[in-house]
Amino acid sequence: MQMNLKILSPDKIIVDKPADFVSLMMESGSVGILHGHVPLAGKLVRSYVKFDHEGKEEKVPVDGGYAWIMPDSVTVFTAGRQ
Repeated sequence: MQMNLKILSPDKIIVDKPADFVSLMMESGSVGILHGHVPLAGKLVRSYVKFDHEGKEEKVPVDGGYAWIMPDSVTVFTAGRQ
């Protein structure tokens, strides 16, 4: 099953797509997320948000920020791209 991935900066929506898998680098380490993940919030470090969309891996650089993970969605708030 897919979940909705949104990556937001203060001035624009960077990504708004369905994703099969999302990988985030948080302060506590790498987190892999599939549909149905338990709710989680945390601080991101400067890294890439990696995700599978339509069978292809994509990655978006982020300059830190915060992630809000729900069973059917992942929302990333970032100051911008690296």
